[in-house]
Amino acid sequence: MNKCEIIAIANQKGGVGKTTISTEIATYLALTGHGRGNYRVCIIDYNIDFGDVRSVLGLEDDAVGMYEWALDIRDRLDTGESSESINYNQKSIERYLQVVEKTGLYALCAPIKHEESQDIGREELDVMIRNIVENGNFNFVICDTGNNTRDSSMFALIYADIVLLVATQDLTTATCNSSV
Repeated sequence: MNKCEIIAIANQKGGVGKTTISTEIATYLALTGHGRGNYRVCIIDYNIDFGDVRSVLGLEDDAVGMYEWALDIRDRLDTGESSESINYNQKSIERYLQVVEKTGLYALCAPIKHEESQDIGREELDVMIRNIVENGNFNFVICDTGNNTRDSSMFALIYADIVLLVATQDLTTATCNSSV
């Protein structure tokens, strides 16, 4: 398996097309490899407050996702494991992912309820992305970020090999991007 490339799509302003670009890139990469054994692709919705990856990809609202994985990680932390020692194998990771059948694209979806997103901490976020990258057997991980500097968006930027900074032709977008 080749090294997993992590691509983060970012802008500190909302409504500039981050989710559209993220899902399009992820879908394109998944389609490029689907049925050919070329690429395994996962998209992570790190806009955990109000993520739209689930709805854009037409995925199930009641399926497990980031929140349920965070609860499992927290249980392991509470029993004394350190975040660095918590590892999941590919099959265990895939329990928390949804798959777009037409493309083979995997997705770690943000919580639907805002109060659930508030309950996901730094350690859980770090364990998730580290395991997806190191143990998920993916060629590409695409991270859709929020328009904030919450831990989820920051982890995506820290782990990223490539950051695509989305810009539109207005002053507010430029101002938000320059603050990053």
